[in-house]
Amino acid sequence: MASSHAHTHLVVEGVQPVQILTGLAAAAFVLIGAIGLLRTGTNLFDDTRMTAYGLTLNPPRSWIYLGLGLLGLVEAFTSLTARAFCWFLFGGCGLLFVWGLVLNGMIAGNPPPWPGDPLGLTISDGWWHLGAAVVGLLIAIHPARKAIYLGSDRISRTRHRHERAPSVTTVPARPLELGQPHAP
Repeated sequence: MASSHAHTHLVVEGVQPVQILTGLAAAAFVLIGAIGLLRTGTNLFDDTRMTAYGLTLNPPRSWIYLGLGLLGLVEAFTSLTARAFCWFLFGGCGLLFVWGLVLNGMIAGNPPPWPGDPLGLTISDGWWHLGAAVVGLLIAIHPARKAIYLGSDRISRTRHRHERAPSVTTVPARPLELGQPHAP
């Protein structure tokens, strides 16, 4: 007996929610970086700091946020690169959270003096970085919107966005029994 699923195709279609969410998160980083640079200046070695909503900004961190945001806006064009950016955001902000706890003596009883603190991390910054890491993780694991094509229809990449394939259907509500054909 031939399987009725021999011609089933599962395809990720259209602009994915992960791309939109990555673009929004990246735009927030661009905004934070731009505000930080406007308020503290652009000199990387200047110790000018400002605090907004508990987030301390200085020129090096403002440049990092601006660069991260611009990278995120570029990466938001495809679903794969948007997810990769969010995994990078999760890892980077998670490391900044832990490193800020170490530098401020929350984890280590005697904070290490040798690396210094060029980013000026504070405890409240750590909570912002933890929040950004969680947002990055949630966006990265967000499920993709997919379409299932049944039958012998070929998937055409040249199809216009406003056209729908004639055999697009949803996943059956109940699981298929093994050995029994699925009736469309």
